[in-house]
Amino acid sequence: EQGYSMSRALLDAAKDCDAILLGTIMDSDERGYINPEGELIRFLGLTSRIHRIKNVVPGRAMRDIDTYVVTPNEIINPITEMEDVDGITRHVRMQYHNSRIVFETAAHLAADLGLKSITCVNYSNFYKMTCERYSRSFHSELAKTGLDLDDMTIEEFAPRFVRDGASFELITTPLVHSHMVSSLLAAMAGGLRLTAVEDYDQDSAVFKPAHGPMPEIAGVDKVNPIGSLMSGSMMLKYFGMFEESEKLE
Repeated sequence: EQGYSMSRALLDAAKDCDAILLGTIMDSDERGYINPEGELIRFLGLTSRIHRIKNVVPGRAMRDIDTYVVTPNEIINPITEMEDVDGITRHVRMQYHNSRIVFETAAHLAADLGLKSITCVNYSNFYKMTCERYSRSFHSELAKTGLDLDDMTIEEFAPRFVRDGASFELITTPLVHSHMVSSLLAAMAGGLRLTAVEDYDQDSAVFKPAHGPMPEIAGVDKVNPIGSLMSGSMMLKYFGMFEESEKLE
């Protein structure tokens, strides 16, 4: 009735929290529906998304993986499409400011977790100007961190990961490739529904399973809580509770 999915009191309470553990929320294409998850993320201004991908199910994974993928948050930085009489125009704007925020988030995460390297999975070779500018920004922002920096296009990354099983501690990639990279790694670790994400800003963070609700298994005595448990593990790490996080995993 008021045009909001949550009360102002609830939003203010969320803003006062250091972190929020979020369950899965059913989405809808109905006209006028407002997804509370998206509204919460916009209200808090969570500009970066961190996807944790780890093999925690013995026998299900194709490879041992423990990787973080850092990208812009698609709710804050959406990709737009427009259709005209001749076709569809897809607009993906690379904003220098947003790129720097993502690189800063990656560096902060590496410092907190004691990681040594960051791999930039860059734009496609089809976008030469964007690729070169993104690469320059990546190296200039992280040059003084002491981290090992690697930079490759999406065309170089995908076959290298699949063929060699190279170990990637931390990956940063633009929004246009984020789902491709995360889905590829998650498939190797046993499936996307076994992973968790963190929507992050320096003042707050929201932790949740990577998947949404699963109404297709309601009432049939099936449940898969691993994505939710992994989001809890990410939150414990956020608070520096590394021993407790390892016990949970």
